[in-house]
Order: sequence, then C-alpha cells, then structure tokens
Amino acid sequence: IFILTSKLIFLRAEVEELSRREPDVIEITKYIGVTEPKEEESNTNAELMSLGIFTVTAYCPCVECSGGYGRQTATGSLAKAKHTVAVDPEVISMGTSYLRICCVISFGIIFFSLFEKLLQATGRSLYSTIGQVVGAVVNIVLDPIMIYGIGPVPEMGVKGAAYATVIGQVASAILLFVFHMKLNKEFEHDVKYMKPDSGIIKEIYAIGLPAIIAQALMSIMVYVMNLILKFSPSAQTAYGLFYKVQQFVLFLAFGLRDAITPIIAFSYGMHSKKRIKDGIRYGLIYTIVLMVIGVAITEIFPGEFAALFNAGASREYFIGAMRIISISFIFAGINVAYQGIYQALDGGMESLVISLLRQLIIILPLAGIFSFFVRGGHIGASLIWWAFPITEVTACIVGYLFLKRINKNKVESLN
Repeated sequence: IFILTSKLIFLRAEVEELSRREPDVIEITKYIGVTEPKEEESNTNAELMSLGIFTVTAYCPCVECSGGYGRQTATGSLAKAKHTVAVDPEVISMGTSYLRICCVISFGIIFFSLFEKLLQATGRSLYSTIGQVVGAVVNIVLDPIMIYGIGPVPEMGVKGAAYATVIGQVASAILLFVFHMKLNKEFEHDVKYMKPDSGIIKEIYAIGLPAIIAQALMSIMVYVMNLILKFSPSAQTAYGLFYKVQQFVLFLAFGLRDAITPIIAFSYGMHSKKRIKDGIRYGLIYTIVLMVIGVAITEIFPGEFAALFNAGASREYFIGAMRIISISFIFAGINVAYQGIYQALDGGMESLVISLLRQLIIILPLAGIFSFFVRGGHIGASLIWWAFPITEVTACIVGYLFLKRINKNKVESLN
C-alpha cells in the first residue's frame, strides 16, 4: 500500500494501448473518469487530458511492493478493478493498540457500571452522575498530556489516548465505590455477603441477559442495515450520519428509563401499587414530551444537521431519512420506557421481545423488502426509511399489550 499525490494526465493514444495490455488498469481508469478514445480520433492528433490533482491510495502489485499480481492486501482481500483498497498499515497498528488497551484494562468501566446501578437502585443517581463527570474530566485532562508528552510523561500518541480513557474509567469506578460504601447503608458490605448464590445469580441473569442481547442487537441491526443499503453509498452514508442524530435524541429516553427503572423497582419491592402506577404514568409522560421536542428539532432543522455533519453528496438522502425516521422517535421513546418498566417488574423476557421486534424481526426483513423495490427503480430510497416508523409503531402496540398483562399479573395482585 502506498500514498501517491500526482497530477494525472492521460494521452488518449496511451490509454488505448494500455487497454490492450492491462485490462484491469483500464477498468480502474474508467472508474475515476477517464474515457476510452473514440475510433475516429487519430493517435497522431491525440491531446493530453488533465484530470487535475488527486491524492490516491493505491495497491501496488509489483514484485518489490507486494510480490506480484494476486497477492493479498493487509486485510486479506485481493486488489481488483472498481474496488478501493484504503488500508493504511499505520492506522491498523494504531487501532489495534487502542483496542487492546481499552479491552484489557476494561475492569474500570465494568465496575463503574456496577456501582452506578447500585447507587441508582437506592435513589442516589446524583452521585453516579458525579462519578461519570469526574471520569470524563480526568480523561480530558490526561489526553493532551499522554498523547503529546507534556512534562515528565513521554509522548505516546494513540496509546496515550487509550491510557487516558481507561484511567478516567478507573477513577470513576473508584469514586463510585467510595460513594457506595459510604452512602448505600441499605446494603450489607460484609465479606460473607460476597459468597456466590446460585439463586440470586439466576435472578440477575433473568433480567440482565435480555438487556445484554438487546445491546448486541443494536450493533447487528446497524451492520445488516448497511448491507441492505450497499446498493447506494450515498444512502449508506446518510444512514450512518442520521444514526448519530437518532442516538442523541434517544439518549434522552435512555436517561429517563434509567431513572424510572429503580423508582418502579423500589415501589414494587414496597408493594406500593400507587407508586408503581405513578412511576409508569409520569415516566411515559416525560418520555413522550422529550421525544416530541426531539421530533420538532429534527423536522425543523434537517438542513442545519446536514451541514453540521458535512453530509456532502448524501445531503438529500440524509434530509429525507431525517424527516421520515424522526417520526418514529415518539414510539421509539415509549418502547425504551416500556423496557425499563418491564425490567423493574421482573419482565426481562418482555423487554427482550420488544428489542427483537425493534432491531431484528420487523425492521430488517421490512427494510430488505423495501430495498428490493428501490433497487428495481420503482421508487426512491425514502421507502426504506419508512421501515423505521412502521417497526416502532408495531413494537409499541405489542409493548402496550405486555404492559397491560404485567400490570394485571404483577401490580394488581399486590396486597
């Protein structure tokens, strides 16, 4: 792999000769915009055609660079015409180093999540927020110091960024551990209570495993959606950009879910039907209000978001996706709230079903079917975006039925 910055100038006669000797090369020249010479044009009158200045990332098939034609690239694939091989060995090395450090020293984020939930469970969410902010500040302060090597700290580049990240996570975990030990008097901290109990472990995974699967489904859905949109790079880019906006809006719903789950769970443990119903009611109302605000912002300012994320050639696709998919935010927020309510009332399986409906069972087959009509030229790519509102509305209806059943079987039965 090499980087070449050059002024590409092609002589028509040379292009014609090149096409006879190297078919793959002429295919690549077609791909970047060089046309073959017309028959009536004479080689003697051929003119130079300037294509401008380009920075080209290319695969060199010579013996010296790669051992000749047919050799694999750094990713294990074969270089061929009309396919871009943009693999920088330096980037691969840096990415590998960053990932290795963050994964091997991941105990910080794991224990932070543990103590965060313990504090939330006792109604002390403020302290979990303080711990999160402290970790973020530590990360921000250490980033320039460890990346560029300020003071006695050596310059570490990307590795420094990774170490700053995990140190921030460890700082958050330690602070939340202190808060937990000092403030959570509802828990017994004696060593004897740390003995594994198969019954408790089973109860934890009965609720936690569906949440684990739900998190994994998010990555699977994004990956498969990109495969479905593979026919249009612009649509792929638009979806990737919009996904960032969508997560920003839905994080509001995730935050409220994390707030109402311990409240409802605490009330459920107290056998207080009134507090459970109030938690459900106000949790849903606040979620809907925030989602309405999110829908209004994305519907009114799609052009501004396109400029913010530099959508470029994908601008129209991005704006179309935003106007259609954002309709689903209200129902998506309700579904997220439903999942928090189910988990608070020992309804882990219901939460998993909603996740499967939203991110696998309905959305992907529906988007695949719609893409078939789009690829056939019968309708524009906007049809695919409608799969999101349809999925969220359907899941919301199922979620409401689940909520009624849980309310009847678990809430109304409380004495």
